Amino acid sequence: MTPKIEADKKVEIEQLNNFALESIDQYQHLKIGQVFVNTPFFVNQIGLWFGELMRDANIPDDQIDDVFAMYKENKIPYGWFRGKGTPGELTSAVYELAETMHLDLSRATPESAAEFMKWLGLGVDCSGLVFNALDHAFTKAGVDGFIDTLDIVDSDTPRTKYRAGVFSFIGDASFPIKPKEVGPLDILIRTGWHDRAWHMGIILQREGYLLLAHSTLGLTPNGVQTSLFKVENNKPVFGFKPNLSPVDWEEHFDNGQMEFRRLNFVKDIKGREEMQDLRLRGERP
Repeated sequence: MTPKIEADKKVEIEQLNNFALESIDQYQHLKIGQVFVNTPFFVNQIGLWFGELMRDANIPDDQIDDVFAMYKENKIPYGWFRGKGTPGELTSAVYELAETMHLDLSRATPESAAEFMKWLGLGVDCSGLVFNALDHAFTKAGVDGFIDTLDIVDSDTPRTKYRAGVFSFIGDASFPIKPKEVGPLDILIRTGWHDRAWHMGIILQREGYLLLAHSTLGLTPNGVQTSLFKVENNKPVFGFKPNLSPVDWEEHFDNGQMEFRRLNFVKDIKGREEMQDLRLRGERP
C-alpha cells in the first residue's frame, strides 16, 4: 500500500512549496568562509565508471564491493555524498576537507570556493536536489513516509536518498499531467537519452510565479539553477537558454523528450487551486 499523508495532517501545498523553496535557497547560498556559493553540479558517474573498470579487470565482485563500501564511507576526499548531499552536509564537508588540505576559507572568494568544491566533487545532481528539497519540506511539515512512495527497486539495501535516482520518481511514484495542469511540487522529467529518463527538476512557486529548480551541467556556471517557468498554449516556456545544449528545452518538449508528472504522495493535498489562482493574479517578480 502506497503511503499517503494522513487526513488529520494540517498541511497544504503552499506550506510544502515554501519549505522546498527554503531548501533550494540554501543550495544557492552555501556559507563558505565570508562568502555565499551556489552549489555546483556533481553526479556520481565517475564512481560507476570505476566499478566497470574493476569488472573489466576481472577483479572479484566481493573485492569490488569492499572498495565501494570504503568509497561510500568517504574514505577518499572526492565525491563525498555522491551528488546527494544536503546543503548542511556539503558545507561541513567543505570545511573538513579545507582543514585537511591546510586552506584558509576565510580568504575565499565565491569563485575560489566554488572551484574548490568542483575539484573535490562536492555538489548535487538533479535527483539529489529534488529529493532533498522534498524531503526537507515534508520533514519540516511533520510528514513521514515520502521515501517509501518512490519507485525504488526492492533489494536488501535500505531505502536511502542514494538510491533515489530520476527513475525512482516515475513509474508507480507519480503520474503524467499536461503542462497546463502544472503547479507547485510537480516534477519535470527529461527523456530520450539512451531510451531512458535522465534529468529532472521541480516546479515551485515564488511571489505568484512558477519556477523551475534543477541542478544541471547544461548551464555555465553549472549547478543549482532557478528560472521562471510558464505555459502558453499548453506548451512549456522556460526562462533560460542552455549554453551547452544543441537545442532549447522547448524543442525537447516538441520532440516528445519531456514530460510533467505529479507525485502520488501530494496529489490530494489541499491548496493547489488557490496557488494557481495567485499565479494568475501575481506580478512579475
